[in-house]
This record gives sequence, C-alpha cells and structure tokens, in this order.
Amino acid sequence: MQNFNSYGYDDAKYNYLRKPLSGNYFRGEYKLYMNLYSFSRPIRTTIKEAKTDPLPGWGKTTNELINTFDSIKWAKEVGMEYIDPAFYFVPGYDDFAVPSESEKVQIKNRVLELKNFIDDLGIKIISTGIKNDF
Repeated sequence: MQNFNSYGYDDAKYNYLRKPLSGNYFRGEYKLYMNLYSFSRPIRTTIKEAKTDPLPGWGKTTNELINTFDSIKWAKEVGMEYIDPAFYFVPGYDDFAVPSESEKVQIKNRVLELKNFIDDLGIKIISTGIKNDF
C-alpha cells in the first residue's frame, strides 16, 4: 500500500467515517448506469476499422473489440438500468471537425438507430457527452 503521509495525509483523521452501517443501507434510490467510455478504446477502434468497409458503420465485435450496440447489450445483461452512450461512439462523429450537411444527416440517422436500439432493449439514456475537454 502506498504511503500518503509524505503528502500530509493522515488516515486516522477519517476514522469517524468508518462507523458500521446499521439497517438496510441501500434502499434502491441509486440507479446503476454505465458510461460507454468504459469501453472507449475498443469501441473507437471498432468504428475506425469499420471505415474501411464499403458502407462504413458500427463495426464488428471480436475477441479484442466491441461495437457500440454490443457494449450496450452487455450493460443491460449485467444489470445496468441506464447508459451514457456519448457521441464519440457514433460513426461519423468527429471530435474536432464540423460535419458537412450530408455527414450531419448520416450522424442523425445513426443516432436515431442507436436510440431505437436502446429503447427496444429496455435500457434508458441517463446522459451523453459531446467533446468534453477538461
């Protein structure tokens, strides 16, 4: 375990937080959700590789990669009630370039395709991100 004392951290100051919890701590008021950024590298790679397809799209899930749809199915299967899909994982969206009019139509169609899939799966969108830059 790393020693944080060199940073002025004194673990004993937080003993008051370590009281045993009584009763039923979790009463269902918190909802589980997954941000698809958890699968960022494999999803982005899948979409990037799909650009070489005759009709660029979502890409195929393999042992190393996962596409956007399969990551959402996985979230549902493990009990997530909500997802944050983020625009990064929609084919055609670019973090930096402004899309042309035809690209906007394509992106909108892909977003609607994704939304319909999510609705059919019975999972809900809790939020989404568009080029967060901290």
